[in-house]
Amino acid sequence: MDKAEQQQGRWAWVPVLMPGVARVMADKKRELGPVHVNKCWERGVIKREPGWFFAREGAVAIGTPWPAIAEMAGWQATPSQAMVFLRPLEDAHAGT
Repeated sequence: MDKAEQQQGRWAWVPVLMPGVARVMADKKRELGPVHVNKCWERGVIKREPGWFFAREGAVAIGTPWPAIAEMAGWQATPSQAMVFLRPLEDAHAGT
C-alpha cells in the first residue's frame, strides 16, 4: 500500500460518521490543497498537536482543540452541525 492509499484509509470512516465534516474537508482540500489538509490531519489527529486540526459533528469530535477555539469546540447547536478548524495555510510553515 502506497502513502496515498494509506492517507485515504485514514479518512474512510469520516463520511460515515461525520458527513458534514467530510463535505467541508473536501472543500478545504480543493481550496487549500490536499498536502496542507493532510498535514493538518496528521499533526492534529494522529500526533494530537494543538493548533492544527479539530472537527466536531453531533456527538463525534476528532483532533486536538487549542486555547483559541476551546470554548467553540464545546458548542453544538444541532446534531447535524459540522465544525472544522484547520491551521491557516500561511501559518503552517511556521509550525513545522
